[in-house]
This record gives sequence, structure tokens and C-alpha cells, in this order.
Amino acid sequence: MRSEVILYLTRHGQTMLNATQRVQGWADTPLTPEGRQGIISLGKGLRDIPFTTAVSSDSGRAQETAQLILKEQPNQIEHLSDSRIREWSFGSFEGELESTWFQLMAEHHGFQTAEELLALPLSYEQIAGTIVALDERSWAEPYEVIEKRILDGMTTIAQQTTGEVLVVSHGLTIAHFLSLISDDAIFPSLQNGSVSKVHYVDGKFTVLSVNDLSYLELGSK
Repeated sequence: MRSEVILYLTRHGQTMLNATQRVQGWADTPLTPEGRQGIISLGKGLRDIPFTTAVSSDSGRAQETAQLILKEQPNQIEHLSDSRIREWSFGSFEGELESTWFQLMAEHHGFQTAEELLALPLSYEQIAGTIVALDERSWAEPYEVIEKRILDGMTTIAQQTTGEVLVVSHGLTIAHFLSLISDDAIFPSLQNGSVSKVHYVDGKFTVLSVNDLSYLELGSK
């Protein structure tokens, strides 16, 4: 019998570092009050989805988000964590102002302003390579390591679950994964509390939707 899975890839709620526009990868801060309220609304919007399992990254913000969503579920759902679906590491730039980070990236690629850099469709491999090149502490992950852990993590989740599965992860991680399983090279920035749905059957992933805020909006009514 074919086992089909739909992954509800959910970006965590707004955090303190998100709100202050600082780089946040492996660094972690709690959800803001606004972030918590947004995820509570998301949970209400997802209330009628019969999740069989919930999996979050091991980062506190992802676990907090998953717990808030699951509180709105009518039944108790198993909640697991997987370090492979955590956010990219930004090495020694964790906590840096995003404006400073983008300017450093721009200069590394020979541009004067961040706007010039952001106008280009840099690949995920190029972004990862830039992080590694600029990270003087050598804490950042090489692209090959990032790609393998994310693909392994998401594939394991899909293979070991059934039905509809809540997966709480991170903006760059989710977008990168979507690019790996589709023909699109790059995806737009995903909003906090957005849901991107992926279908899995017979070893194949299919992207169903990206950056969907309708569940959050439904729960806000």
C-alpha cells in the first residue's frame, strides 16, 4: 500500500532577533509577544488539520512554535525534534545587524551597496560560500554539509511518518529545501508563521504551496 505524506513546512514565529533585524541562524532567541500571538492564531487556523506527528528543529524558537500550534489541536500529537532541520549557521556573524551583514556580502562580491547585491539572484551555494569565506572563526557550514543535512532530515521525516505532518523549521532552511526538490533555483523570503506544503510518495517530493499565510489569517478572525 502506498504511503502518502503531506509536510506542512512552517516557519517559526517572530523572535527578538527577527524583530531587531539581526542575523539568526544557530543563535536563538524566544518569540516576541507578537510572534507568540501570531503562532497562536496559526494554531487555530490549523486546528482542523488531522496531524499525525509534529517535528521541529532543535532550536528553541522552533520548539516553542510547535508547542503553541499543538496546544490548539483537539488531540494530543507526538512532538519530535531533529537537529538536521535547524537553520543555516552564520558562524561568527550570528547576532550581527542584517544591514551590516548584507553590506559585507556586497563588498565581498565587488559591489558598493547591499541593494546592488540583493538585485542579483544569488544561488544558495553562492550564499553559503560567502558565509564560509567571511567567517573568520570557521564556524559556518560548507554548502555540501548544509545540503546533505537538510535533505537527509526532511527525507527521513517523510519516510518515517504518514498522513499530514507538522514540520516547524526556519526560513532559509525551508526555502533551500524547496529549491532542492523543485526546478526553482531560489525562493523568496518566507514569512514568520507561513506554511509551505510538500507532498511525498514513492520517494518523490512535490511542492504544493509556498509561503502560505491563509492559515494564520484564518486563525486571526
